[in-house]
Amino acid sequence: DSGAIVHTAGIQFPASQVANGGVNVLDDYEEGTFTPAFSSSGATITHDTQYGNYTKIGRIVHVAIQLRTDGVSGGSSSTALEISGLPYTSGSGTVNRGTAFTVGYRGDFAGDGDFPEGGLVGASSTTVAVYDMGGSNDNTAYSTLTLGDLGTGANNNTLYIAGFYHTT
Repeated sequence: DSGAIVHTAGIQFPASQVANGGVNVLDDYEEGTFTPAFSSSGATITHDTQYGNYTKIGRIVHVAIQLRTDGVSGGSSSTALEISGLPYTSGSGTVNRGTAFTVGYRGDFAGDGDFPEGGLVGASSTTVAVYDMGGSNDNTAYSTLTLGDLGTGANNNTLYIAGFYHTT
């Protein structure tokens, strides 16, 4: 006996609801990979590490991302920095306000005092806005990172970030 339980109709909440496809049945689970990328309007950003994996349970998508750049050129240093390529489009309106991304590791950024510390996914989006959350090493409150916060050489801007967001 392996101890595994297989229920092909999904999990029902509560059990007294309509079986096999009722509105309170959790029957949407998926795992996979995707290719994330740093992006900023007008910039050319090449990567030597681009890895993303996700688990989708119902409308919640959990993602883990690893990125590192090989080169950064063009664009305006004041343009917002994002991570593009999320596997699902986020929900619209207030449903998506529960998103949260946390940085597990960062290295080799430009070093002007703004470093990635978190991220948010806006409504109807497939991108993560990367934020510096402010604090003791910094003179500002949280702010969006910009293209100018990236180092431009090879093997720069290593970022491990994970979080969740809601889909429609």
